[in-house]
Amino acid sequence: MTEKDPLWIEGADAAGATRLDRIQSLRRSCEAAGIPVRLDVVPGAAHNGFDVLGHVRDFFANVEG
Repeated sequence: MTEKDPLWIEGADAAGATRLDRIQSLRRSCEAAGIPVRLDVVPGAAHNGFDVLGHVRDFFANVEG
């Protein structure tokens, strides 16, 4: 993504060059603040929600509420 891209946000890449880099940075930041984190990375899923459905179900099956 470049500055010419309509979704460009100045400084968004400060936490990492890729979405995975940025989510790992967010995970570390949350953990450093004492916030428990669960991060499931599903290789090859990209933006296909159906590819992560099993992980989403597993997450909500383990949420206490």
